[in-house]
Amino acid sequence: MSKIVLVTGASSGLGKALAEYLHGKGYKVYGTSRRPSVAAPFPMLVLDVTDAASIETAVAELVQREGRIDALINNAGIGLAGPLEQLQINNVKAVFDTNVFGALRVCQAVLPIMRQQNDGRIIHIGSIGGEFGLPFRGAYSATKAALAIISDAMRFETARFGIQSTIVLAGDMQTAINDHRIKDYRADDDTYAATFERVYAAMDEHVDKGLPADEAARQIEILLRKGTLRSRYVVGPEGQRLSVKLKKHLPASWMERILKQYARV
Repeated sequence: MSKIVLVTGASSGLGKALAEYLHGKGYKVYGTSRRPSVAAPFPMLVLDVTDAASIETAVAELVQREGRIDALINNAGIGLAGPLEQLQINNVKAVFDTNVFGALRVCQAVLPIMRQQNDGRIIHIGSIGGEFGLPFRGAYSATKAALAIISDAMRFETARFGIQSTIVLAGDMQTAINDHRIKDYRADDDTYAATFERVYAAMDEHVDKGLPADEAARQIEILLRKGTLRSRYVVGPEGQRLSVKLKKHLPASWMERILKQYARV
């Protein structure tokens, strides 16, 4: 019997690549988007992670059709870049509402179903940035760090119900994330403008040279077949995966120098 997989944020980027790859592998995929408009080979449900009622409606429709949910891939998210001193708080709230509270809302809708099944797995799509305080991505990195801690706590709370939770620390991937990231800075203020624009250009370059989204999807699909999931998996370019390992062993001052050079601060 095909596993039923719910993928949030499946209309573009990694979510789209994941949903398409899983569909091609024989999974029964349900993608979600706030405004599904692109034709897909799998059902697309209207779901806004910032709207609890929207989530409940979509999950109820899926369960009515299939009777179960075997896996949730919590992928929906938005990016935010800018100096912390100048970030508009409404933008910070928006990125937390989607990346943290939105992911938790979807879990709260899906977990009762998985408990009844005494089975299920939740894969959160986090970021390597959640392991570091990346310059000019502090608020975004903070959302992914928060999501990692939520995933860790969820592992303890739900294990006795046969539910496994893990987080994928994703590095740069070749997606259109640059087109959707919120850029929040004062271009006419030379306090940060020149440095931010240089760092932002490096962000775009790193994405262009990132891991192909279909290869990331291939690696993440493996997690749906593993018997026991670890708390964290790292998916991304080799150098970025190495940085997570190095952080555990190198002095903090060394890691700061490496990150400054990488980000071009």
